[in-house]
Amino acid sequence: MIAIDPVSVYQFGGEAAAEKYATVMSKSSLIYRNGSIVLRFKRDGPSPIDKTLIPQYQAALDGLLP
Repeated sequence: MIAIDPVSVYQFGGEAAAEKYATVMSKSSLIYRNGSIVLRFKRDGPSPIDKTLIPQYQAALDGLLP
């Protein structure tokens, strides 16, 4: 896991585990998954994600993965 205030990056051992985590967390968080990697965006609290940046995070992840 890598975390900065507005976004956390999780890498799982497989896509099934990542999908399960993404499904559960999507009920309370903004989530984006590509393969075994999940981005979780903070949507409340003192430092929420600027929603206009989410597509940039998604594109950066997609650019790293085949």
